Amino acid sequence: MRQRRDGSGIYVLAAAVVRFGDAEGLREVLGDLGHGKRRFHWRLEERRDQLRAVRRLSGLDAFHVVVIAQPMDSVRQERARRGALQRLLWELDQLSVGLVLLDRRTDSLNRRDRALVDALRGSGVLRPTLVIDFAHSYNGIDGEILLWIPDIVAGAAAAAHGDGDRSFLDPMGHLVLEIPLELG
Repeated sequence: MRQRRDGSGIYVLAAAVVRFGDAEGLREVLGDLGHGKRRFHWRLEERRDQLRAVRRLSGLDAFHVVVIAQPMDSVRQERARRGALQRLLWELDQLSVGLVLLDRRTDSLNRRDRALVDALRGSGVLRPTLVIDFAHSYNGIDGEILLWIPDIVAGAAAAAHGDGDRSFLDPMGHLVLEIPLELG
């Protein structure tokens, strides 16, 4: 969630679409972004490291889908996430993505996300063959460094749509599909 200058909030959710065979090479390319720390996390990084990450992504063979949900009331963040996740999953399904890895949150919040996925499948919005799983976004035994990519893209999109700072998003512009979602 990000506050805009006018006080309204936005919720940004992003996905990186990569070929399965490219995953290991992408992990190697991303590995040093965290400077040996446990993980790269956009909100905790210095601007120079954010810019370095954006430059790195702009040279990768990946396509990014970003849903920008607004305006958002800060007390209804989960509602905004649900709407953004629904739209993002639909877009990924339309692109014939086979596997979606979501950044693991708490068990109860993961159950909410799974319930949404089940409902979308039950209503025919998503193919039953679309696999959705959860992983940690840090480099470790059960972590997935590829989740750094949507974190970077979401951070860049939040800066562009929240603060009007497009210096992060513009270098990746040709690789990013931005989808506005009006929250009612």
